[in-house]
Amino acid sequence: MGYVHYYSFVYGFYQDLQCESNEQTTLFCFLLIMARVNFNTRDELVSIDLDLFAAAQASGSYTRILYITKREFLITANISKVEEALKGFNGPEYKFLRLGRSVIINHKYLMRIELNKQQLILSDGDQHDLRVRIPKQTLRVYKDAVAQSGHKI
Repeated sequence: MGYVHYYSFVYGFYQDLQCESNEQTTLFCFLLIMARVNFNTRDELVSIDLDLFAAAQASGSYTRILYITKREFLITANISKVEEALKGFNGPEYKFLRLGRSVIINHKYLMRIELNKQQLILSDGDQHDLRVRIPKQTLRVYKDAVAQSGHKI
């Protein structure tokens, strides 16, 4: 039986996964290299697809996860735990930013910042737009940072 090598970015570092080349272990290795963050509790496991992740909003001891497709679900982890899990994936493909005490966004989806309405609009550029409410002062700081970085809005 041969082995298949998969190069995976997991928990902030690259690793070489060596998997037997049979159907079951190849599927297992494929699942390891997908861009996902898993939250495991006593009663459930929630797997978040980072390609669809648009934002997270704090809700007490829970966090509401928002996909760019407008699908949303509640996980039993506070926003700090979500932020910590996402840190290992920040890089050229993903840029997760904590805005204030209660929101994390995926900067790659940023389309518009509306200070007067206290919201930003995240978009996939195709068919999905998502509005996220943010306190005006936090939004102003973010807007200024984006403007200074050279990104055009």
